Amino acid sequence: MENLTRKIAIILAQTNHIKEEDIEICRYGIEIFILSVAEYAAVIAASILMGIFKETVLFLCAFLPIRIYGGGYHADTRLRCFLILVFVYILFSAALYSRFLYSYEYLIAAIPLFTIAAVSAWAPLTGKSVNKRERRVYRRISLCTAAVELIILISAVAFDFYGIYTYTIGLGAFTAFASLTAGKIKSIVREKKNDIN
Repeated sequence: MENLTRKIAIILAQTNHIKEEDIEICRYGIEIFILSVAEYAAVIAASILMGIFKETVLFLCAFLPIRIYGGGYHADTRLRCFLILVFVYILFSAALYSRFLYSYEYLIAAIPLFTIAAVSAWAPLTGKSVNKRERRVYRRISLCTAAVELIILISAVAFDFYGIYTYTIGLGAFTAFASLTAGKIKSIVREKKNDIN
């Protein structure tokens, strides 16, 4: 993989799309992009095989914008990241098939409130530094996504059209909240370790 992404980055430098000193950064970015596409392609393929493609797309639409812009838990390696994605998808699939929380529509409808609170308090939780403008934009996108989820879920319960798809959106919102919370906990633990050292 590294050789392929390096060749692509070198071609981009030779064609003046990037600076030569940015080859390694670009190579890394291409590698992350390819691996991310492969991870989510695997999830989509699994969803098709399990017959829950629409639900998976809704789940990802509810989860990913908040995860991307609001941040959350970051695994220390790409393998751990992939294993966490698989684990989360297994939990999502189990919750979807068992409908364990399905009858708690009021609780499901309230989940975006927790996400909004977490985003307001912590976002963006990223592994990289962001400036004030980026922080505002990322937080706004995350808050808007959670607000739309809240409106959809409360409307579904209030107007009696709560069903499997709105339940799926609630599961995506819960996963975003759980990721933000885990990311904040990891950040606190890391800060305490740094203070000790």
